[in-house]
Amino acid sequence: MKTLCMKTAWRVSLLLVFSLLLIWISTFGYAQTTVPSKAVGSGITGTVVDAVTREPLPLVTVSIFQKKGTQETLLGGVQSGVDGQFILPKIEKGDFWLRYSFVGYQSLEQLVHGSAAGGPPRRLNPVALQPQTQQLQEVQVQGHRADVTITPEKRIFNVASSLTSLGGTAEALLRNVPSVTIDESGVASLRNMPATIYVNGKPTQLTLAQIPANQIESVEVISNPSARYEAAATGGIVNIVLKQNRAPGYNGMVLVGIGNNSRYDATTNLDWQVGKWTLTALYSLNATRNPLKGYVNRVTYDPSSQSYDYFNQTTDINLNNRFQSGRLSAAYRPGTHDLVTLSGTLVTGAYNTNSNQQYSYRDGSGTVTGYGSRLTIPQNNFTNLQAELDWQHTFARKGEELRLMSSFTQNRISNAGDWLTTSFVTDSTNRLVPRPVTRSPTGLTAPLPVARHWCSWITFAR
Repeated sequence: MKTLCMKTAWRVSLLLVFSLLLIWISTFGYAQTTVPSKAVGSGITGTVVDAVTREPLPLVTVSIFQKKGTQETLLGGVQSGVDGQFILPKIEKGDFWLRYSFVGYQSLEQLVHGSAAGGPPRRLNPVALQPQTQQLQEVQVQGHRADVTITPEKRIFNVASSLTSLGGTAEALLRNVPSVTIDESGVASLRNMPATIYVNGKPTQLTLAQIPANQIESVEVISNPSARYEAAATGGIVNIVLKQNRAPGYNGMVLVGIGNNSRYDATTNLDWQVGKWTLTALYSLNATRNPLKGYVNRVTYDPSSQSYDYFNQTTDINLNNRFQSGRLSAAYRPGTHDLVTLSGTLVTGAYNTNSNQQYSYRDGSGTVTGYGSRLTIPQNNFTNLQAELDWQHTFARKGEELRLMSSFTQNRISNAGDWLTTSFVTDSTNRLVPRPVTRSPTGLTAPLPVARHWCSWITFAR
């Protein structure tokens, strides 16, 4: 009897040790997946607990913002581990806000001061979230999307209220989206690999500079595209989701902005939704004129340190950029699970840098020995026309859908321009006479031919 009890106790002890070992391994592995590796050894760390029980809260979303008035700019975010701890990458010097949010608890904001100095992470005092226990007889629910949503397939950044979405382009907006890198030419990349740009889940011929930022609702970053996407998108996908007004009836929005250096922008969005039909019309304008002035004053000395000649040059530059876009779409829902959408988008723009350069040469006595000018008038512009037909069928099982998409794109780009150069120099009799000039009456380069592209594809997702 004694031997049997000892064997039973030994088995129970062995089972208990094995269970504790599994719990420790799963806890350690989960904590490693919720803390970015680049944040280790720097930044800010803290712990989130329940205000009543003082127990640590796992999976709390910790977002970092920079505020300016009523506008917010999202800089990044992480989730707390099973022990309630989190760590944020090193942030620049300045004032930032941390927002803690978790289902069933009241959101909390905290002001922190970033420091550019190195060293170990700075630990914050434990943050306690209050449970939402208030009982109401009548409540009005208003939905608000989370600023960052993380799913196994992608990360979604809601940027509709970002400061960079006012009066800019998608290129400037994506520079503030974590994990997305934009180079000098405006090309996006993920993990040092070129990314494919999608608009509303479909490939696009538009560049980031041709998409107004104030039309963007959210940005979806897909680092590892699944088989439902094109094979050419192995470097990652940045899907830009445009704004849509889903409220029934007539809806409209007008935004106007103005800034210095003749910068102005405007957006108009009109929607009509009744029955099975939804009609949408959108127009956007973004323009800027930025005058610049440059000077060059050069003196040449001879071996005896006496002034030999003088060169003076003045350059007036005027950046003249203007972008316009319009979109019309009609969506028809014949049944609960089907949606047919026909849309057309027209984007035009001009990006010109006009310059007027005046220069002169003088000898050591100050006598003018030559002068001239160079005038450049570019005519760089583009036109992009795109038509799309989309049929989408959703099945009863959640997440399953069948989609047929067809797209036609036409691009026209012109890099034409004129320049005029004049020059006067002294002849053998010390008279200022003109020398051969250069003039381009037809343009720097000829307009590029029109490019047309048509494609269609079928996708099935589950």
